[in-house]
Amino acid sequence: MNNRKFGVEIECYTKMDWDTLEDLLPGWDIKEDGSLENGFRCDHGWYDECDCRDSGVELASPVLQGIKGMEELEKGFRILNKADAWLEDDCGIHVHHEVRDLSNVQLYNVARSWFNNQDTISRFVARHRLDHQYCEPLTIGDLEEIEREMRGEHPQYGHEKYKTLSFATRDCYGTLEVRLHQGSLDYEDVKSWVLFGQAFIENTASRKRPLETCSPEDLLKYTRTYKAASENLLKRVK
Repeated sequence: MNNRKFGVEIECYTKMDWDTLEDLLPGWDIKEDGSLENGFRCDHGWYDECDCRDSGVELASPVLQGIKGMEELEKGFRILNKADAWLEDDCGIHVHHEVRDLSNVQLYNVARSWFNNQDTISRFVARHRLDHQYCEPLTIGDLEEIEREMRGEHPQYGHEKYKTLSFATRDCYGTLEVRLHQGSLDYEDVKSWVLFGQAFIENTASRKRPLETCSPEDLLKYTRTYKAASENLLKRVK
């Protein structure tokens, strides 16, 4: 795999005490997430009427890179599964990919290639993630904002955070955030998604012009996504 730095945010529910999670996952940022429902029904009544520690939580990895980064990510999922974490439809996986090395033209190529293929990319994720309020599709208006910024002009409206591919973290963290994937506690599934994101950015950025709309199989081929990751993603296509 390439050496582009990345980070993963895992949304889930767990009864494990957060102090214990922090001890088991040093370097990870563990916090509440406003997009998760904390008032759901538990075995003893409504969450806010009992003493259960059932709670929506977001675990943000440290900055990861290469094989060692994947090993740390696998550790995070191993701990969560031992903690009997579980998922609801409001959970998601967010992946930050560092893009400080990319020029404005390259970043626009990435955005336009994503826009052209977002219907194809959406076939790799669960149906309930489509048109989700926290990961909305890119629009022509979003591309115009990105293009305006790439020309050195001040964006008219600013970048919206809650997009399938968000530019909102570029200035403060130097990353693009991929927000489309559903919640998962399966390391191999998330690894495949991370590898696809890395390959997509790497190979669409280096093209002379944005990638046109293509099939899932061709998208994985043109972005040179690793074979094992491609096979995993294609199993999901409906």
